[in-house]
Formats: sequence, C-alpha cells, structure tokens
Amino acid sequence: MGTRKKYLSIAEFCEMNGIPRYKFYKILHHHPELARRIRTSTSGERQLDELSLKTAKAIFRKEKIEDKRKLSANAAAGEINILAVQVDELREQLKNLQRENERLKKYISLEKQDGRKNKAIASAVLKTLGRDYLPGDEKRLAEYLSSCNDFKIFMDSRIEKA
Repeated sequence: MGTRKKYLSIAEFCEMNGIPRYKFYKILHHHPELARRIRTSTSGERQLDELSLKTAKAIFRKEKIEDKRKLSANAAAGEINILAVQVDELREQLKNLQRENERLKKYISLEKQDGRKNKAIASAVLKTLGRDYLPGDEKRLAEYLSSCNDFKIFMDSRIEKA
C-alpha cells in the first residue's frame, strides 16, 4: 500500500521560507525537473510535493551563497580599484618629495660652497686687516688686492686666457 504524497502550495512555501516568488519561479525555470513536478489544485493554486520543495530550498540556498560570493568578489574588485588609485596618488607624492629632496640637496651644496667662500673671505680679512670679517669687507679686500702687483699680474693673465 502506497502512501500519499503531501503537497504544499508554492505561495505558502515562499511565505514560510521568506523566498520571493519570482526567485522561486526563476529556480524552476533553470531546473526543469522540478517544474515537471508542479501540479495544480482544484482551486487553481500551483503545488509541489515536499521532496521537490526541499530540493528547491536547497537550490535556493546554494544560489544565495553563490550570490554572496559574487557580491564579495565585486566588493573586493572595487576595493582593489580604490587601492590602485591610492597607490597612484602615493607614487605621485613620492615623486614630488624626491624632486623636492633633490632641490634641497642642490641648495645645501650651494650653501656649503657659499660657506667656503665666506670662510675664504674671512681668513683673507683676518690675514690682511688683522680682524674678524665684517660686512663690506669684500670692497676693502678688492681695493687691497688691486693695489698688490702680484694680483694685477694674475688678473691680467686670466683676462688674456678668456
């Protein structure tokens, strides 16, 4: 003696499990073996047996998991794009900082050269005038050097070479 199959309305099943009907019918569209088991009651409701409904629920759960994976993959791709933009911005900032660093290095080397010149002038002032360097001593040194014969000969030889 066979047991009767218990049938449940698709609308009731969707309501009990929180599945939108259009998604349930979408599942049926992709799985024709389930669609063949649909029967219509005397009141016109579509019904499926319990085994088919359990199968449909398992399929829906699987698709839900796949959708979450797709969403997480899309979110990860979006995050990768955001990070790529940030990396580009950081590279640009790095290039700007490297340029500024090079400019500062050049400035420091020029300052060192100026410091050497100032030390040379200060030592010349100390030797010739017997005191520490004061502003305006360059003119006094130039006057002093122009009066020296050796310096005149040196300057004349430099003019001829140029």
